[in-house]
Order: sequence, then C-alpha cells, then structure tokens
Amino acid sequence: MSSRVSLISSKSEYGILINMLSSIIIIPILVFMVAILGGIYTLQGVAWYHKLKLPRWIPPGGVFGFVWVLMYMLIALSAILFWNSPAWLSPILSTTGLRQLIALLFLASGVLNVMWNYMFFVGHRLHESAIASVAIVITMGILIILIWPVSPFSAVLLFPYATWAAVITAMALAVSKKNPRYA
Repeated sequence: MSSRVSLISSKSEYGILINMLSSIIIIPILVFMVAILGGIYTLQGVAWYHKLKLPRWIPPGGVFGFVWVLMYMLIALSAILFWNSPAWLSPILSTTGLRQLIALLFLASGVLNVMWNYMFFVGHRLHESAIASVAIVITMGILIILIWPVSPFSAVLLFPYATWAAVITAMALAVSKKNPRYA
C-alpha cells in the first residue's frame, strides 16, 4: 500500500516538475515573440515618429527600449510565478477555468501590445493605438485582480506594465493632438 502512495506522489511531483519546466521555457518564448514583433513594427515607423511634433514630456527614444525590456521581463516573471504557484495544487483551484482565463488574458495582453505597435508605428493611427493601450490597462487590471488571491507577488509585478500602458495612452493622445493629421 505504501509503495502505491509513493508512486502516485512521484507521478504528481513529476507532473509539477514538467509544468514548471514547460512554463519556464514557453512563457519567455511567447513574451520574446511579442517583443520581437513589436520591435519590428517600431523599426518600420521610427523615421515617421521622429518627424512628428512631440510633447516635451515624452522621454527620449533610448528610455523606451530600456522600459520595454524591463516590462517584458516583469510580465514573464509574473506569468511564470503565477503559473507555478503552490496554490494551484488545491483541487478546487486546479479544476476551475480560472487558470485558463488568466492564461488567455496574458495572451490577449500580448496581442494588444503587438496591435498597439502596428497601429501606432505602421498604421499611423494614433487614436486607435490609444484605444489598444486602454485595453491593455484594463486587461492588466483584470489580471491583477484575478491573480492577487493566488499569488500577490505575481500581481504586483504587473503594476509597472499597467502604469506604463496608461502613460503610453497619454502619449498617443498627446502626439495625436499635436499631429491632427494622424488623429
């Protein structure tokens, strides 16, 4: 009887290990793909961006690269820590659709991020890009609320991105106002 219990325990531990290793590999790859696509779209429109009339308070270009790298690292870390939270070992939490909903919201945030870059830098649609960044802020708010009970630290890691998306929204609207041709 005891050997059967240890075998089940071993399978359970093996499943947890596989889940952890796969999330440590898959999540950074997905975040990296979002960063690469966003970067490609940004590079396509950087010459156009430099011709725009910009408000004084918008930081220089080098700041954006640093901030985005930090944001992507925090998002990946938040998702990995959340996904591997011991709270998911609870039979109640592991059988609900909450985990899948949260994964879907993380993916939606990545899609919105890429859409923002495309709309702003390639499409030159400043108002639409502001709407996409508002959607990112809302998505992050929902994620923070849903993640908090399971992993408060993972939720806190998303605050900078939610804040940055709000700043990006203000920037897109301010640039739009100074450049009505692209509003």
